Amino acid sequence: MKVRTIHRPKVRNDSQGQGHWQAKRGSRKHNGVDLEADVGSDIIAEIEGTVTKIGFPYSQKSLTTEKKRLKAAFRYVQITDKDGFHHRFFYVNPSVLRYSEVKKDTIIGTAQDLTKPYPGMDNHTHYEVVTMVDGKKVFHDPNSFIELEN
Repeated sequence: MKVRTIHRPKVRNDSQGQGHWQAKRGSRKHNGVDLEADVGSDIIAEIEGTVTKIGFPYSQKSLTTEKKRLKAAFRYVQITDKDGFHHRFFYVNPSVLRYSEVKKDTIIGTAQDLTKPYPGMDNHTHYEVVTMVDGKKVFHDPNSFIELEN
C-alpha cells in the first residue's frame, strides 16, 4: 500500500505510540503497520486481488460516548489476493465496491481523519495481513508485502 504523495510509506511514530509491526500495545502487540497518510490522501493498493469486505474496525454496539460515535465512522477495505491472504486497510473512506477486482496501483479510497477521537496521534492508515487457520486469525508481517521508507 502507498499514499500517492509518498513514493514509499513511512511508519507512524508519535506521542501516542509506534506503528511498526509487533509494537507494544499494552498487554498485546500491534498486528499491522501504521502508515502515515494525510487526511483525504489517496490510498493505493500495491497488491492485486478482490475486494472481499468493506467493514467497520470498531463495534457498532453501545455507541454511548462521543469518542465511540466518532470511531463508528471509520471503515476498512479488505482485499483478498490469489494466495488467500486478506490485506486490510483501516481508516479508509472506500472508493471501491465489494467484489471489485483490484490491480496494483488502484486507488481504494482516501485516508480518514483520526485526530478527533485520538488527539496527539498522527494521521495514518493501518495495514494488516491475515489468514484464517482452523477458524482462527493468523496475522502476518505486512513488511513482507510492501516496501517502506527507512
